[in-house]
Amino acid sequence: MGEPDGEKATFCYTMVASTMGSVAVTAVCTPFDVVKNYWQASPALNHQRINTSGLQVMRHIKDAYGWRALWNGTVTSLVYQIPSNWTFFLLYERWREDVPDGVASAAARATAVTLFSPLEFLRTRVQATTGMGEGAMATVKRVLREDSFSSFWRGLLPTLVR
Repeated sequence: MGEPDGEKATFCYTMVASTMGSVAVTAVCTPFDVVKNYWQASPALNHQRINTSGLQVMRHIKDAYGWRALWNGTVTSLVYQIPSNWTFFLLYERWREDVPDGVASAAARATAVTLFSPLEFLRTRVQATTGMGEGAMATVKRVLREDSFSSFWRGLLPTLVR
């Protein structure tokens, strides 16, 4: 099997590698995100948040909701990360022809983060409500009912700075 040549092959390799990276990172990191988001937002931990370790929170989630709960929000995470990474790479490859690499990279990342910020917000909310049986669509409806559409971009500035 010969190697394809040209820009299309490079583009395809970049998109496939980006997708595989997103899947791998999501599979490995989602339990840590679930623990962090649950720890920060769960009413079940209100009185013991300061004196609780991450391992204790992980055990609590596992005991209360099962092992699968540690991967709560995985689909939302993939729906966010894959197109976000594709957007970054597409824009970066296009813009780096016209501006220095650092500028192209920063602008591409800022654009991708801004476009997909609502999905990151949604993923965080879904993970923070682990065990409450609330999926992505129910979370969207609740946020729109209790807050506003603009709340989906809440936290954008700190994310851009990060």
